[in-house]
Amino acid sequence: MPAHMLRELDRLKGIAIAMVLVSQWDCAQALLPEVARSSWSGIDLLFVVSGYLTTRSLLRVLPSEGSDAGLAQRLTDAREPLGGFFLHRFLRVVPLVALFFLVNRVVMRWFPQNFGSPEQWWREVVAFFGGIYGYDLAFHTDFRMAILWPIAVGAHFTLALGLIFAIFRKPGRRLGACLCVVLLVMAGRALPVPNGADAGTYALAASHLRLDAPMAGAIVALVGGELRRAAPALGPIVPPWVMRYAVLPAVVVVIACLPGAVPQQVAREEGLVALWFLSALLVAFASLDRGYVLPIPVLAPVLQYLGSRSLPLYLAMVPVGRLEDDLGGRWPRYRALVPEDAHHPLVRTLVLLATTILVAEVVHRCVEQPFRRIARARSPVG
Repeated sequence: MPAHMLRELDRLKGIAIAMVLVSQWDCAQALLPEVARSSWSGIDLLFVVSGYLTTRSLLRVLPSEGSDAGLAQRLTDAREPLGGFFLHRFLRVVPLVALFFLVNRVVMRWFPQNFGSPEQWWREVVAFFGGIYGYDLAFHTDFRMAILWPIAVGAHFTLALGLIFAIFRKPGRRLGACLCVVLLVMAGRALPVPNGADAGTYALAASHLRLDAPMAGAIVALVGGELRRAAPALGPIVPPWVMRYAVLPAVVVVIACLPGAVPQQVAREEGLVALWFLSALLVAFASLDRGYVLPIPVLAPVLQYLGSRSLPLYLAMVPVGRLEDDLGGRWPRYRALVPEDAHHPLVRTLVLLATTILVAEVVHRCVEQPFRRIARARSPVG
């Protein structure tokens, strides 16, 4: 993948992580207008970017072919490359999740109020590695590690996309299968919520209702060649500087503000479609590799850094926030220096942000990078 395109995608991931951080920290929300405080929509942007990157990697493992053999032969041919691909994804994600579980289990001994009980911990471990985390979360909304549901959705998407690529070899059929998944997900949102499940959590965390966002990223990747060939025609219609500094930044603002600007019921139904559509628009412009996505001095490298550490940052933000809260309750002198009242949100936000970045950087260097090297050595699929 061209370095410039990768930088643009990292900027989008950086924006998404910033949105999610705001949605998790009350002190950060206090610094923004009310409409921008419910920015959980950063998850949808991450889904679309992840879907695009996963598809690009899978295309290198199972490239498109002009003709299809029988289904049994296709599955046999795909078994070895898909095995390497799934191993690669496993080594890039699961060690960080395992560390997240381990840290929560250790810290729980001293801070059970915020980190829960061993029984809760085991239930979440079994739900995650059993592949039902988002569904179990809808029935047990008191989960203490609930931020794991997008990772569970991502795992289900990777499995579904791998199956689509194994069954279909022609580009058009792969594209059609991804479109069918999107339509089925949208139709599935009209079905009733299971008895006993929290409707809001079920709509946001149940994998079969969330696969449309990463599939939108997959569709952008599958039509990427056509997009790049059509890109020159956009020049006379929309000047590049307008796209860079007006249109695409406005799209980012709409994604961040949409959950806070519409009723929750709308945000969890039609709003989800709007979010992945707008996110796919951003990813599509990044895929053109023409420097369209937020090439803003100073801001761009900051976003690229955040994006390159997106998973460690995501996993660190909640434990750091909870530990800071417990520290303030047990150490009055610290709380005097870093007050949590609404009149001093900036100080606490900066402390949380700096601590989260520090923890994420350590995890990135000591865990994520070594396992990435192992993943590339065992299965160099990108």
